Amino acid sequence: MKLAGQKALAYCEKPKPRDQAILIFSSDPGLVSSAADTLVAKRLPDIDPMNVVKLNDDNLKNDDAMLADELVARSLLGGDRLVRLRLEKETYAKQVIAVLSDIDNDRLHAEALWIIEARDLGKSSKLRAAFEASKTALALHLFPDDETSVTDYAEAQLAAAEISIEPDARRPSAPSSPAIAASPCPKSKSSSCSHMTSGGR
Repeated sequence: MKLAGQKALAYCEKPKPRDQAILIFSSDPGLVSSAADTLVAKRLPDIDPMNVVKLNDDNLKNDDAMLADELVARSLLGGDRLVRLRLEKETYAKQVIAVLSDIDNDRLHAEALWIIEARDLGKSSKLRAAFEASKTALALHLFPDDETSVTDYAEAQLAAAEISIEPDARRPSAPSSPAIAASPCPKSKSSSCSHMTSGGR
């Protein structure tokens, strides 16, 4: 399943407990990270930091079984677990797709919530296609150029933190023009007024 733009951001505010694997991708990594933070805060508000595992490309490169092992592991402390995987590129997407396939076909029973953060994935991306077609996963496509979606999301974050902003702050400011300063003309019979400057000569 796939959600995009404002719907994807809205999902992060009200995530569904049935979704066990969630791919979040965009050309803006900061937006992806913020959306993932919000999703975790809403889905697992009381999670113990000791139950959070963060993985990246290097982890997949060095140990191709680590991802599956972390997903099926149970917490020794009790409570929910989270596996957060950040992919900088699709080099190791094959491993991720294989794990997702095992989950979809009940060959692997994940105990942890699995969130994958990725950069922009085109329509030809196999990773994106796998999550969109999955029966147990969800793909969230965020658009940094969608000003309305990003603004609404930012305002929601500020509202959650009980921070208000003035209406003027929401409007883009007009481009500023160079300051023009005029110096008084000398009182001289032989000179004309030529002391108008724009940022210096």
